[in-house]
Amino acid sequence: KTLADTLNQNGIDTLHCETMFDKESYSKSYDLSEQAVLQYLDQYPSIQYIFDVHRDSIINEKGEKLKPIAYINGVPTAQAMLVVGTDSAGAPHPNWINNLTVAAIFQTNLIQKYGSLMRPINLRASSFNAEHATGSILIEIGTCGNTLSEAKSCASALGETIAELIKNDGKI
Repeated sequence: KTLADTLNQNGIDTLHCETMFDKESYSKSYDLSEQAVLQYLDQYPSIQYIFDVHRDSIINEKGEKLKPIAYINGVPTAQAMLVVGTDSAGAPHPNWINNLTVAAIFQTNLIQKYGSLMRPINLRASSFNAEHATGSILIEIGTCGNTLSEAKSCASALGETIAELIKNDGKI
């Protein structure tokens, strides 16, 4: 919600689907979310970016939840990670490199603006339904160890920067 609100407040018309696709079946969550993605694209053909927002789970060998933190103006802020799906496991995703390019532009500018806010981009063998629109990125905002306020601080920083980049054709 914070990411969508921040994008809207910064002039990027944003739709926010609040459906929890893994609520009933974790293994079918991407099949269910794909249906929603296709419906939104059909209803709103001008959609240019699709952000699938999650929180990561990082647990060490002792079972402790880890919480990667950055500080923005002294405020503890969850770190984020951009995940880009590929076709390496056979998923039909021939243009995944375009999503990687978008992620790299976001990543570079977020690091320049906020330093340690971003964890490394994660390339994955699954497509995560990102084959349906260029600019589709899975965003991990914090982990299961971060607080809600840390995650919201991260989402605000992401939203402000991404909005600037979208409005300025990838340049801040």
